[in-house]
Amino acid sequence: MWGKYRRTLARIPAGTGEGRAAFTARLPAAGRWRLYYHLPGASLSHGHQMREYKWWEPADSFGSMDIKIVGAEPGDTRTVTFDGAEATPGWNSLSVYDRPAGPVQVVVSDRTSGDIVVADAVRWSPVDGR
Repeated sequence: MWGKYRRTLARIPAGTGEGRAAFTARLPAAGRWRLYYHLPGASLSHGHQMREYKWWEPADSFGSMDIKIVGAEPGDTRTVTFDGAEATPGWNSLSVYDRPAGPVQVVVSDRTSGDIVVADAVRWSPVDGR
């Protein structure tokens, strides 16, 4: 896995796509990378009670979310639709991507078919086992 770990989370109500959260990483080598998206839920606990997280409402529902993968080169943008309603709490694989070494952003917009968008974490994992 590649990236930085921080204890942060952003939650926003469904919107028009103008609200965004961006995760930035610098991939150390070119190759095939699997991108994972983390959805909180039951896996959120890790020894904590759900009530400790004021941002979480039991009636909140996830829906399809617009996610862009943006590289450093002009035109290096790919749009991914992630269906949060069908996802499981915890890490969800989005797909495998051929990526050059260097910076890459994963941008999550507030456009969704659900009630909220939660930007918790992403991770890049090399496919060839580096």
